[in-house]
Amino acid sequence: MDRLMRRALITGFLGGIAGVHVSLVGMVDTFQGRDTIADVVTLGSMLPILILLLVGWRAASPIRTTELKPSAGRSLLLGAIACAVTGFILATLAILVEVVNLRWILVNATPGLAEILQFEQGQVVGSLILIVGGAALGTVGASMHILPSAVARALALGFLLSVGTALMEPFLGPVLRNLELDAIEDIFFAGGGLTPIGFILVFAATAADVTHVVVDGRVVVREGDRDQVGRMLDEAIGRLFGEAR
Repeated sequence: MDRLMRRALITGFLGGIAGVHVSLVGMVDTFQGRDTIADVVTLGSMLPILILLLVGWRAASPIRTTELKPSAGRSLLLGAIACAVTGFILATLAILVEVVNLRWILVNATPGLAEILQFEQGQVVGSLILIVGGAALGTVGASMHILPSAVARALALGFLLSVGTALMEPFLGPVLRNLELDAIEDIFFAGGGLTPIGFILVFAATAADVTHVVVDGRVVVREGDRDQVGRMLDEAIGRLFGEAR
């Protein structure tokens, strides 16, 4: 077994331990009542998904000390194997919680937790979803090393900021209502998170590869000229405050 495969297996095992931890401390069950994407993905389910994406990304990364870099196909394979291991550990936890009463020492090891991890599909189908679906998410995470860096960065940033915006719904929702922007709130937020169309809009806006910024009617190229952007924004904002006074 070469170093890349060994690291992928270890990464998958550590990801599984992380998934077990967030499950048994109650985070998965506690956040199940809030949506990340309304009626699609809850925040409780999003936690294992984030772990799987991170495991896939890490498993496919090059080993910098030896400059050992996997090929594109090998990267996807490493990500899939690592996340299949993580999914297997989570599937084992779900089955263990169902067949053995652990609540005398682990109060959050409830049948409800098992149902969440198995997506309410039962032991067999739920376990397959965790293992096969985990492997699929692993390839998504690993693909960040295959795509052009600008594309990978934009996709990762867009996804993270979209999830972050969903988490901010308890704060952003009241702000929009106070500003009498109920129509905008209805488009973007529902169920404690983003609506599907809201998630798409936020993702598209934050993942967009912005190359130009318009300040006070003038176009400024962002890349390679960030000091100028900051200075012109400062001047424009200063003028706005001056006009307001």
